[in-house]
Amino acid sequence: MSKLIDIDAIFDTVEINEADVIEATRRLKISETSRFKMATDPEFRKIKKEGQAKAVEKRRVIPIEDYESIIREYYDLTVKRGYEYLNIIADRYKIKASQKLTGQLEKICMNSFNTLPDAEYAQLRDAWETANTDYRSKLLKQQYALGRRQVRSGAEHSATIDSVDATTANKIYVECLTNKDSRTQKNYQELAKKYNVPTWEKVRNIANGHHYSLADKNALQDIEQWRLQISEGNYEMIDPQGNSHMFNTLNELGEFIQRTEGKPNDNSTRNWQIARNWFEKTEPNTVYTKERRTFKGWKYVNHLPAKTK
Repeated sequence: MSKLIDIDAIFDTVEINEADVIEATRRLKISETSRFKMATDPEFRKIKKEGQAKAVEKRRVIPIEDYESIIREYYDLTVKRGYEYLNIIADRYKIKASQKLTGQLEKICMNSFNTLPDAEYAQLRDAWETANTDYRSKLLKQQYALGRRQVRSGAEHSATIDSVDATTANKIYVECLTNKDSRTQKNYQELAKKYNVPTWEKVRNIANGHHYSLADKNALQDIEQWRLQISEGNYEMIDPQGNSHMFNTLNELGEFIQRTEGKPNDNSTRNWQIARNWFEKTEPNTVYTKERRTFKGWKYVNHLPAKTK
């Protein structure tokens, strides 16, 4: 059963400070006026924007004119970046840890403020990453050496959360390197059922070396050896000048095709699909000639068994 509340009795106990009412009314009028002017007065909007910019500039620690030099330093091919490299730059600008501006430095290095044209930034970054392909692995080793990461705890954690134990993963890995059809979706599905693995995609990942217990395996090398054992062959492209380009896998070939056509080539699945379209309906050891587009006049052939480079 609900009870009636005496509203008047509640408000009788509330003390109203006239000064507070006046101040609240004043702020409300300013706020309403400001919103109206922002919506209708271009000059007012300009003044507000300039005021905000001045406030930001007053708090700025890293001058805008230094952004480009920071980016170029970060991707300098002669610089060997280590763990917490951004802190070195932060110290130069006397940025204190309490200011939390290392995140801003990271944004500067990632070109988040559009300091450089996208194409120029991409070229700069790609050149550095190409020259430092082992950067991430070295960074991890440095973190381990400094005690930032624990090797044992990482493996132990993976073992507790992974749905496939180490013994089963190693069996699957070996079985996917046995015969011509061992690396097909059909076989992955059969192995998933055989070993009670949740999905066939999980089996495929294990077959490609993606499991905590397979860290000592060189999956790329093992797969390449398997590919040659089953005589899968390799792929050759010959340009109109007679220069030969050999590729061991469709991924490598697709990356070359995409790069030559000036298209993104960082998606390995897309690279594989592009190359597969070239050779899907071709006969091994038969030379074909491209008749259109970028590769017009190029010859291409699938050598089976593999041809020595």
